[in-house]
Amino acid sequence: MFLSIVLPCTGIAAEWEITESKSRDIARAVKFKNVNARTAAGKRASLSFVFFSPTAAGFRVVDQVDKNDPAYVNLADAMKKNGCIAGTNGGFFQKDFAPLGLQIADGQRAGTFNSGSQLLSGVFFVNESGSPQLVRRSAFKDEPDIVHLLQSGPYLVEDGRPTGGLDSDRAATRTFVFRTSSNLWGLGRCSRITLADLGALLANDQLLATAQVQSALNLDGGSSSGLWVEGGADDGKDHYDRSWANVRNFVGIEVKASDP
Repeated sequence: MFLSIVLPCTGIAAEWEITESKSRDIARAVKFKNVNARTAAGKRASLSFVFFSPTAAGFRVVDQVDKNDPAYVNLADAMKKNGCIAGTNGGFFQKDFAPLGLQIADGQRAGTFNSGSQLLSGVFFVNESGSPQLVRRSAFKDEPDIVHLLQSGPYLVEDGRPTGGLDSDRAATRTFVFRTSSNLWGLGRCSRITLADLGALLANDQLLATAQVQSALNLDGGSSSGLWVEGGADDGKDHYDRSWANVRNFVGIEVKASDP
């Protein structure tokens, strides 16, 4: 969806309990996981996410470019045509379909770096070596070897803890990018939830079992939220949470070539 800023308010995030967790491999060192969670107060949430070792897979930003003549029918189409095994929608965009903040896709730049919006607190990017990075906007340094980049926000988790001051009133479906304490990276989608509750849920040390989310950045949400995952060895069926908006960009996960 195009830009809609929600001012942060103070509130107490819920304490989440993981009630169900299922996972499967979709490629070497790439896992797909579904998690259900609840709070003592009766809140419930469902998350689906893909995470991987950066030696086995990497990220890419896929640009839609033209709202009136879209290059892709939907998220699944965009991922399949770009050789990705999973992906979500990307960052925020404006009414004229221009990306909000800087966007880099395959080295091609669009939009301009935004240093003022309270929404765009983070920068997610990949350099030519394929190394993903997630940093605060104030710490970002632009370099010519960056091949993929999105500005987005807000930050959901920092240093393994939920970010303070997140909105605790407005619930919506959400998508996000994250890094774990063991340098696994991933993309995910969550059912309707507040930003504060999502931050608390992602920081739960039981979420991934073998690693803890160290940092996480919110992507565009609401009607833009989508997640597509290629079918794995279990049943061969794709997982597809469809978005309802025509979005400007996507973030995909592509498998790296195996060493000979």
